Amino acid sequence: MNPDMGKASRRKRDQRSGRLHPKSAANNVFVLHRLSSSLSKDQLIHAVFPLWKFGWIEEARTLAKKTADGYEVLQDFLDSAAAERYCDNLRRHRIEHIPEPFAKEGFVPLAQVMPELTGVLATMLAEDADVALSIDLSTAKRMETKPTGDYLFPDLSPEAYAEVLKLRQKKPN
Repeated sequence: MNPDMGKASRRKRDQRSGRLHPKSAANNVFVLHRLSSSLSKDQLIHAVFPLWKFGWIEEARTLAKKTADGYEVLQDFLDSAAAERYCDNLRRHRIEHIPEPFAKEGFVPLAQVMPELTGVLATMLAEDADVALSIDLSTAKRMETKPTGDYLFPDLSPEAYAEVLKLRQKKPN
């Protein structure tokens, strides 16, 4: 990773497995990333997008705050399994997360901290194949567990639902 692209927080690795452990409080699990103030707008977009994308896929809240050194982006997960999948996805894309203690105060939704990037990031998210598949898989699951209701994402067509079922059967757990 480019040393200027962002620095994740630091904390010790589990000596047995070498795995990184996100910080947790109550039932939520937090993963913090630090981004340098020296990043250009384009670099900042490319640094934030994978954090937001993989957080979205794992249903995390993406929060942020401006600091003297740049930005802190905090992912707030409902459970440690989602946080681990998120960190695994980032590692596959060569974005390492190294946890350290941090203060949770002052974080607000990402769009409030970086409003000038929100439109570009939302467009990138809407055009991303992984996000589209995640939405389809979530919609199929919702169709099976809660078939009636008024939802933001409508039911899948019968053809699209059949395709999702095929993909789900092929997907390793």
